[in-house]
Amino acid sequence: MDKPRISVIIPVFNVEDVIGGALDSIVKQTYENIEVWVVDGASTDATLSVIDKYREDYPFINVVSEKDEGIYDAMNKGIDLSSGDWLYFMGADDRLFDEEVLLNLYKSGALNQVKVVYGNVLIVGGNPWAKDQDVYDGLFDLEKLLNKNICQQAIFYPRKVIAKAGYFDKRYTVTADWDYNLRCFARQQFLYVDLIIAKFYSGGLSSQDDNHGMTFREMAENVVEYFEIDPDDPKYVQPGSPFRKFIAHYNFVRKTQLNPNTNQIEKGISLCTAIKNRAEIFEDALKTWVKHDEIDEIIIVDWTSDESLLQLVQKYQNGKIFLARVENQKKWILAPAFNLAARLTSKDKILKLDADVKLLPGFFQKHELKQGMFYSGDWRKARNENETHLNGNLFLFRADFFKVNGYNEFFKTYGWDDSDLFSRLESSGLNRQCFDYDTLHHIDHQGRMAFQSPSKKLKNLSDEEWSRLNIFISRYISKKVAPWSVNKGMLNFEVSRKDDCLIQCWQQGEDENIIPEALMREAEIEAIKERLKELRISLPDKIEENLTNEDYILLFNLHLSEAASEQNSKIFSFIQRMLSSFSDMEELKDEELEAITAKLKAQQEEQNKARSQTELLLQEKQHYLVKINQLEKELESKKLNMAKLNAQLKNLNSLSDELRKEIEEKSFKINNLKLHLKDKDQLNQEVRRQLDNARISIHGNQKQINILRSQAKALRKQLKDIHASYTWKIGRLIISPVYWLIKMFIRRKQQL
Repeated sequence: MDKPRISVIIPVFNVEDVIGGALDSIVKQTYENIEVWVVDGASTDATLSVIDKYREDYPFINVVSEKDEGIYDAMNKGIDLSSGDWLYFMGADDRLFDEEVLLNLYKSGALNQVKVVYGNVLIVGGNPWAKDQDVYDGLFDLEKLLNKNICQQAIFYPRKVIAKAGYFDKRYTVTADWDYNLRCFARQQFLYVDLIIAKFYSGGLSSQDDNHGMTFREMAENVVEYFEIDPDDPKYVQPGSPFRKFIAHYNFVRKTQLNPNTNQIEKGISLCTAIKNRAEIFEDALKTWVKHDEIDEIIIVDWTSDESLLQLVQKYQNGKIFLARVENQKKWILAPAFNLAARLTSKDKILKLDADVKLLPGFFQKHELKQGMFYSGDWRKARNENETHLNGNLFLFRADFFKVNGYNEFFKTYGWDDSDLFSRLESSGLNRQCFDYDTLHHIDHQGRMAFQSPSKKLKNLSDEEWSRLNIFISRYISKKVAPWSVNKGMLNFEVSRKDDCLIQCWQQGEDENIIPEALMREAEIEAIKERLKELRISLPDKIEENLTNEDYILLFNLHLSEAASEQNSKIFSFIQRMLSSFSDMEELKDEELEAITAKLKAQQEEQNKARSQTELLLQEKQHYLVKINQLEKELESKKLNMAKLNAQLKNLNSLSDELRKEIEEKSFKINNLKLHLKDKDQLNQEVRRQLDNARISIHGNQKQINILRSQAKALRKQLKDIHASYTWKIGRLIISPVYWLIKMFIRRKQQL
């Protein structure tokens, strides 16, 4: 029986440095029935030259080079080009584990079955989902596959499975292989083989974070489709179900309805708001909202506050509060924030409140919402300055809000957004009713425009003046751009539910509702003109004709800037008087002109003098401002240096304390050594004295020894003499008896 053919598909683009290693690991395989398809995306480096060198020796290596739409488009081409019974995909920087791996896989019997076969990979280099030298990742079941993917370099697909599953989804520039494995897992059996198939080198395309993979929402939708799940079946959200979080999110997206065209809305009241920072003010409002049992849910959009509001929400959580945290928004833009809050609601009535508004007892008793009407604030009916800030609050049916497409997202700041919405609601046939201001209270605070993006030319404006100017800017823009309607797209968001009360939101795509820069500048000038007229600051027509945009900005800043000095005010009043005189002069008779001309010359001289003084003052002011800036910079530098010196001093003090302790310890040791040395000196003196005595004693003993030696010598001589004497005597004593015995023996013998 012939061995099945394995088609190795390698998508590449500009990989001249690594493709040779991948091909080396393939051509060294002891398994014979292999074909290789390198699918190149029209590389501009030497990739094709490297491949061609291998093709000279290995005819089973094939290559095709043409522009493609990315890695998965190349893999889909490889599916069509290949002819193998099994398809294996690897990257140019990956390597088969060893020379026997394909043969060992064949010997395991896995390639004799119609199952998706997978093993392990050895990770080389760390990445977010595995460490260097990890073996990834063993046996997968459904729950594990729903949370992490089988590494693509570990999988072998039978062609019969590929034919049913189709192609990789090119929408995802990464993780399309995960989507593909989920699709296969829903329809086909998988077989695990305990072998390391390849070495996976981190740093490839799928290891990078700046590519588009499946969002959680897309994955939930795909899971429902692939596994043919009924999202309303309660068994899929029961504890222990591997599909639980996906179906919960799928249902959450359906019910939160970022798409307002829905039939899933329930009867009830949704309170919604949007906020950036100001947590303390918001807390004062929130604790009044949770006291109203009529409210079924509270949707809070946190527009990238510096600190999360989650702890505050948890503090007042009554089971109805949802916090939608929008990430990575640098500017506070009211319209899309409140539109998102409304899109996240699930009840048929919306109470939109600003985050600085308290909801007082009796509100719902005094505001019975009926079809064909809506409640709102109205600055014209405010009883005091504070109540004018209740203008933007709104109570209406959800369907009516989306019928006019909510807030106009061409408006990027405060001003006219509420009036524009109210006008469109009234134009749709609704009757507007004003709130009873005894049931609402605005929390007074400063810095309303703190998170807006002001014009670079309009400086030092108060919050109130800036807000007023923005009304004119937005009103002018609304006349110049196409009317806001359901034909306009709201800013799109990806929504992910993290837990019972936290929703994570990310902007998807670019904002399409952008005002051209030229129109914005035009709107600013027209707004300045309208505001000056509102303040009854009028100019003769001939003067207005000659004023430039810069002149209007200078005039506006001169008159309305919070930093405008008393001197500036006097100059402005003087200029107004001159302009009035100029205007009146045109109506005078000819005979009066000479006198008026003389008077005007005097006034002009006075004006020139005042202008000169003003210029001097401005120059002096500018000089001092420059000096102040320099001094401030020097002060900051000195503060920084002082901080560094304080830190160094602190370190020196710490070091000094350590040195002092060390010196004290060494001084103590030195004193001990001195005492010990003194004791040793005394001991040395005693030893020296005893040594001297010993020397004297030894000298005396030496004399005695010499005497004893002489005596011993004499004694030895005496002993020698005595020894000789005794030796003679003993010899005589011994010899004499023997002599007599011999003599007696001889005499006896003679007698016989």
